[in-house]
Amino acid sequence: QSGIVWELDEALASQCGYTITYSSRNSLVFRASALSCHSHLDKDVFTVTIQINVAHTPDMKNATAHQKSASCSYGPQSPREIVCETSYMEVRIGSVSVRRDVPQNEKDFILNEPQDWILSFSESLFKLLMNFSGQAKAMEASVWQIVFHRPEEKRALLVSDAWRAGFGFSTTENRILLRVPYNAAQVQLVKNHTEGVLIIKFQTFVSSGKHGTKYYISLFLEHQWEDSKWGLTKYTVIKEIETPFEHAGLAVTNNPNLSTRLMNVTVGMFLLDVELVNLTIEGTTVTVSEAIQHGYLTYEIQYANGSKVYVIQVPFDAPGIKKEYTSDDTREYTLNVTLKFIIVPTSDTFAVPIVTVTAVKDAVLPSARGFCDENYFYLIITHGNVDQNWLPFISDQHLMPEAAQKYYYSLSDNGTHLAISVPFLSSLVDYKDIHISGVIASLHLILKDGITLANRKDFSISCRFRPSELIQCLPNGTVVITAIKLVRLADLDTSLLVLRDRRCKPSLVTKKTATFKFNVNTCGTSRKCSLLEKSYSEPYQELEYPVVKYLREALYFEVELLHPADPRLELNLENCWATNSRSQDSLPQWPILINGYGDHPSCEWCENNEDSYRTVFHKVNYSLRVKFPQHLKRFEVTMFTFVQGTTLSQMQLYFHCSIVVCSTTPLSSDMTCQRRCNPQKQLGKKNGITQAVPGACSAAHNALLGVLSIGRLLLVCLYRILKAEMSH
Repeated sequence: QSGIVWELDEALASQCGYTITYSSRNSLVFRASALSCHSHLDKDVFTVTIQINVAHTPDMKNATAHQKSASCSYGPQSPREIVCETSYMEVRIGSVSVRRDVPQNEKDFILNEPQDWILSFSESLFKLLMNFSGQAKAMEASVWQIVFHRPEEKRALLVSDAWRAGFGFSTTENRILLRVPYNAAQVQLVKNHTEGVLIIKFQTFVSSGKHGTKYYISLFLEHQWEDSKWGLTKYTVIKEIETPFEHAGLAVTNNPNLSTRLMNVTVGMFLLDVELVNLTIEGTTVTVSEAIQHGYLTYEIQYANGSKVYVIQVPFDAPGIKKEYTSDDTREYTLNVTLKFIIVPTSDTFAVPIVTVTAVKDAVLPSARGFCDENYFYLIITHGNVDQNWLPFISDQHLMPEAAQKYYYSLSDNGTHLAISVPFLSSLVDYKDIHISGVIASLHLILKDGITLANRKDFSISCRFRPSELIQCLPNGTVVITAIKLVRLADLDTSLLVLRDRRCKPSLVTKKTATFKFNVNTCGTSRKCSLLEKSYSEPYQELEYPVVKYLREALYFEVELLHPADPRLELNLENCWATNSRSQDSLPQWPILINGYGDHPSCEWCENNEDSYRTVFHKVNYSLRVKFPQHLKRFEVTMFTFVQGTTLSQMQLYFHCSIVVCSTTPLSSDMTCQRRCNPQKQLGKKNGITQAVPGACSAAHNALLGVLSIGRLLLVCLYRILKAEMSH
């Protein structure tokens, strides 16, 4: 009313009946007592006018002033009222309770009469006794005194001294008021348990980047009672309580939908003042709307208790979802995303990292097929859906295109298949065993995790390679031999290998091989005509004729009865001879087999006894190719040539055989199939003039089959010459 602006601080506010609190960071609450220092009371209506200065800086420069007035009804009034505010306490006493028959001067003032004290309230936060003296007509001459009763003492203060001590004191026509700050020296605090009304508000806060909550409790308690001495007493407590910051733990729940291949992640709880603003996926930050384009759908669910959760739906194949093979048929899908939230209206932000894993049995492992040819291993791997980042290894060697040429392997990948070829003589190959039938070698491929290098899948292939692959005999007389180290000889140092002549050391050494290169007449080489390959599995083809052989090198022959496929028939060789022209009757001739059919124990075969290199017969056994062993005859001949005087013939040789087909059913009248061996007959010399003189061979044989019973069947047949290999 006076037009004077009083700036409020905490001390003046407590003394004059004002309270300033902050219910949140942007909300200020101003409360004024009906009997505050600057309120205007008119017929039980009090009015308070305040001015609020607002500035952008703490020094209040360029502040803007805002004036506001508020009026409230004050009544009905109780004879005695006690108000406990946030920072002060008011005691209001009406005229009914005021005694006026008190001494006129200070020294005649009596303090120890209980009836002279107008306030005695044991349950309040402090005990206050007041005595009022003076005449209403001479108020300016009266003396006011306040006496505080404490358990240890009584202390009296003049009103002027009490005001300087921070106490508030005022009167109206029918009421006297004392206002006491809680921090005054004369205040005694006691514990008091009463019931009242709690108004609890809560708000989200951020501390050190962590999301949490503070609770605001507005306590309003009003207690009334009546007694014969004071009449109606009204006791009011107003208290604002703020709890300390408490970190709020968040629950992350994943309920995937396997049928739709969706992750369904729930994050919460949050208060309603929290809003999701963006997501960070693989280091890229996108808004909530932009995240939808990447397959990340987010929405919120609110609950009646004032809380909410956020739900994130992400397909298993969305960007940022890490897929990892774990075991057998299972893959793990990992969602790793960071959610950023903002608090409204403070604009504080905080981030919540989300990492959740979903196990799905949808793994398809890679498969492989392998095969070999004469010189290479081949392995073709069909990719699955788990090996995109797996790496191929052989013998701890990572297979890479840039290293393929160095290690003589090939590697290609078209996205669906990985094709690998490795030569037989490679450091990547393991050699298991070696014998005259071949070298058993294996290739072991391991697919490893591209990050941890843990073994994920392995494939093996084993093949048998011809021993001849280890030997090269060059036309200039040079021999190249590769010695291999078997896996069971792990400690063998191939660099220490030598030939019979220890001065002959390897010219090339790897961990698994040692290669020697030398002339056929050096390094202690000896010659031995040792032939193998009696399986008769690889005949010469038509285009390979004429076959070139060295003298004394072995030739392998096979004669077979093709039709009919009758197990009652048996093929026998009668005579076999060689000529230097296509005609079987041309001269000169050299007999290879004479009257050779029959298998009597006393004369198994009838060779040319005059030949120092005898024809050798090989037993025919049942096999997948040979259904009837009795339909085949196999023999071995040492290579020779005709001579004219002392000159070797350079002409080609032609071989001829006459055969006899006999029945396995005995016929006593069949003399053709009954022979005996007569080794005393002599053969002519192997030259261009003398012909062979047949010997004789006898054996107990069966008669010809019916249609052939008319007698001896003489045929000149074609024959197979089988490829031969020389052992070392």
